[in-house]
Amino acid sequence: MVATSALLGVAACLVPALLAAPADVDARGGGISIVEACHQQFGSTWAAAHSGEGKYDWYCVNSSNGNTGGVNLNDYCARTYGGGSVAVNGGGLWDWRCT
Repeated sequence: MVATSALLGVAACLVPALLAAPADVDARGGGISIVEACHQQFGSTWAAAHSGEGKYDWYCVNSSNGNTGGVNLNDYCARTYGGGSVAVNGGGLWDWRCT
């Protein structure tokens, strides 16, 4: 049940923003630390976890109480590399980067 709700949270955060990204995205970007994305979004007691091997299987989990939440990688990219940066995926769980 946790994995299903986490997966839906990740997809809900990522899919609409990725589809809405303009074709001429700013050239800023680089790697993504999903752990850091969880820290930025929820706080230092949160860690990254995944429920499978699909690109949308990432979620955040609170190490002190087990609560989970969806991770917003577009927000991470914008905060880390600038407002024009968005998350893109090359096809797999580990293929996320910011452009």
